[in-house]
Amino acid sequence: MMLFDEVKSGLKEHLKNSAYTPVLKTFASGDTFPYVVIEKSNDFEGSTDLQRFNVIDSLEIEINIFAKKKVEGVKTISNRSVAIEIEEHIKNYFRELGFKRTYDKPTPNLDMEVYRITMRFRVNANTRRNYFI
Repeated sequence: MMLFDEVKSGLKEHLKNSAYTPVLKTFASGDTFPYVVIEKSNDFEGSTDLQRFNVIDSLEIEINIFAKKKVEGVKTISNRSVAIEIEEHIKNYFRELGFKRTYDKPTPNLDMEVYRITMRFRVNANTRRNYFI
């Protein structure tokens, strides 16, 4: 299994700990909220040895969180609060894997009822031996 696929599978499991049970997707679509979109935004070879036994790649992953307000009984939870709770779970997951967060900001969205946060993470990996550095 490729490293990106392992990260995606692990994030899907980790998001089950969220109070809002977001769905993990590979592209933004649908009307079921909240959901999280994961994409490999960049993957480039940083260095290698002459025999190519050790190939060090820099892997960048972009995450977008899309959330709408939630109504639970008489209590209304804002779309921003839902997104921030999910954001914390994602930060913790990538921190545990050794990724560095390089970007984390709210992003304007066409639908004003949807609060969106964009996050980017980077890690170096030995893709030949399939592990993070």
